[in-house]
Amino acid sequence: MSEAEMLAKRVRSFPGVTRKMSIHEVTSKLPPVPPLAQAKVLRTFGEDSALIKVADSLLLLSSDGIWHKLIEADPYFAGYCSVLVNVNDICCKSGIPVAMVSVIGASEELAAEITSGIAAATEKFRVPCVGGHYNPDSPQPLVSAAILGYVEGRFIPSDSARPGDKILAIVDLDGRVHSRYKLAWDTTTHKSPSELAKLLSYPREASRRGLIRAAKDTSNPGIVGTIGMMLEASGVGGVVRVEEIPKPRGLSWDSWLLMYPGFGLVAAAPPEEAEEACRLAASYGLEANVVGEVDESLKLSIEFKGSSAVVFDFTRDKLSGRPDSLRWLSLHPP
Repeated sequence: MSEAEMLAKRVRSFPGVTRKMSIHEVTSKLPPVPPLAQAKVLRTFGEDSALIKVADSLLLLSSDGIWHKLIEADPYFAGYCSVLVNVNDICCKSGIPVAMVSVIGASEELAAEITSGIAAATEKFRVPCVGGHYNPDSPQPLVSAAILGYVEGRFIPSDSARPGDKILAIVDLDGRVHSRYKLAWDTTTHKSPSELAKLLSYPREASRRGLIRAAKDTSNPGIVGTIGMMLEASGVGGVVRVEEIPKPRGLSWDSWLLMYPGFGLVAAAPPEEAEEACRLAASYGLEANVVGEVDESLKLSIEFKGSSAVVFDFTRDKLSGRPDSLRWLSLHPP
């Protein structure tokens, strides 16, 4: 087995990836979104945030639950991350977060630790927690959150990558592996609110300049897994050159590709705009590279140390959470 095949197997079997593969079974059982007099739902499943038009406003709505392994490892950081991941889901769509609500299930002592993390993150990201629910009798500790935001300019969809586009990996490398949770690359706890506000505004500026066609927040599946989610949602395939992905010094590829970065996104850019999108990212303190190309193969392949391997075959692998009724449907951004 080649090194590329071993790495592909490692990514494909990673729980952060396999946990995504049954989402479409749930979403496909839900009824279609009905037309509403008071709102128009423009984007739904498969997006980091749903896009809803109310009057002349474009609202973003998203939610995330925290993996129980992180709660067990560090309850404080789990609470912190429940804010972080939701903020990222709004910002990667070129949005601005407004407020959030939290749901906690835990004993009073554990809930206090989780809430302390939430409180720290709301101050760090300047996003207030305005309500939620607390269940002290939950049989298993849990924390999740939902967030509201809005778009001033152009929404960046997840499903608009086209054959011929360049694949970008954009990440904040100014961080460290979390001391109690090795799957987290922490780039935010040591930064000020103003520093984070600048980093998180990159997608808005890239969108304003028309540099990025599609994007997704790098989430639990890691960088390669998240690229797979974007390509699958877009009904396309692609090739990724692993060694061109920005990586912290001292970390192995085997570790880095499974980590959740404090801030990172994957994107598809028109060929003529890709290098400018990377230069703009550098001006925001981010590392960005063109790491591959979008094609029509309906597969995600990687090239690594002189060999290649298929990571996902989208004729059977379903990662994005889009229900079957929306599969391969290309919607134009508003």
